[in-house]
Amino acid sequence: MRSTITTEQSGGETVVRLVGEIDLSVRDQAAGALSAVQRAGRPVVLDLSGVTFLDSSGVSFLLQCRKACARDGLAFQLRDVPGRARRVLEVLGLVDVLAAG
Repeated sequence: MRSTITTEQSGGETVVRLVGEIDLSVRDQAAGALSAVQRAGRPVVLDLSGVTFLDSSGVSFLLQCRKACARDGLAFQLRDVPGRARRVLEVLGLVDVLAAG
């Protein structure tokens, strides 16, 4: 499975879809997605349903998106977080941080 981070506009939201192993290998895609989120100026939904692995680079991307949304006054939410990714966020104490907003 190829790891990807893509964005699309849907129903007044910017949906960021993460698929596969979200690690350093998708750094450039993450930067492009973050830029697209900021340009769109719409509420943001991060769909993690396809994530099979999440490392510190992936967590950093989630936090950067959350921070950008907070700065720009945009709603932010995670959607369909799989068990393994949820466990990483729980261990790091980030579930509430990323759920807020």
